[in-house]
Amino acid sequence: MNIQLFNKKIEKDFFSHDNNTITIFDSFCEVLGASYTFSRLVNNLDWWNSSIIVNGDIIGKGEDPRAFNFNDIISCFSVKWEQEKGTTPQLFLLKDNHWQNIEIKFSISDINLGKNWSPFVYDEELYFIHEFSPFRILKFHEGEVTEFFVSDFYSEKQKYDGYNILRGGSNGLQIGDKVLGFGHTNIISDVENLYSIVHRPFLWILDMKNFTVQIEKINYEFEEEYNIVDPTSFFIKDKKMYLQTVETEFIWEYQPQNIRSCLYEVDII
Repeated sequence: MNIQLFNKKIEKDFFSHDNNTITIFDSFCEVLGASYTFSRLVNNLDWWNSSIIVNGDIIGKGEDPRAFNFNDIISCFSVKWEQEKGTTPQLFLLKDNHWQNIEIKFSISDINLGKNWSPFVYDEELYFIHEFSPFRILKFHEGEVTEFFVSDFYSEKQKYDGYNILRGGSNGLQIGDKVLGFGHTNIISDVENLYSIVHRPFLWILDMKNFTVQIEKINYEFEEEYNIVDPTSFFIKDKKMYLQTVETEFIWEYQPQNIRSCLYEVDII
């Protein structure tokens, strides 16, 4: 399979400063002709207590929103951190012109909660790719996720944290009998230097009938200046497929640095 990215558009480009407000991880979705962009709002570099904004309005606490269409309901997944509770996965849903916040119950023992869940809707039901190695799918129902499917899938381990290098990214889209979405690799060249971490997108293709996943490399030369390229949303507009990314020079703890949001047209052959 050949994945081509082209017609790159830089939608937002700025240089961050210490003690400044940063709006990052823009994630777009369109439902019934209305467009929504979710973002993460960080004040005074307080990454632990960031907020989710949509079209400029704060709707709650959270990190790195993944926007998606949930049966014609505009939605996004994120996690939030609270000192009393730790990390909580959550959904924001727009119902009757009001934002509903659902804290997702996660009662699966012996596995890490994680934060890079990839939401997707398949035959009108909501699922998440929880992780890639092992490959695990969670199914959402009435505010709780259960383990829908898990299988062995090999991925190289990251040198500094021991977790696999394949990590979640955008939402997924059902296209025919498959679900497609984008994750990111996380690779470090010098374990003594966290600023040598590089993220690059990859395509995942999920077969929900045979419970298999396929990982495809993207044939695109991203600018070397931007070590971090993370997928934030995957959508179809005017019969064209688009990938949205957040791109930064280094991991976000390093400030100040150049930050931008980009949009790529996608062709999958």
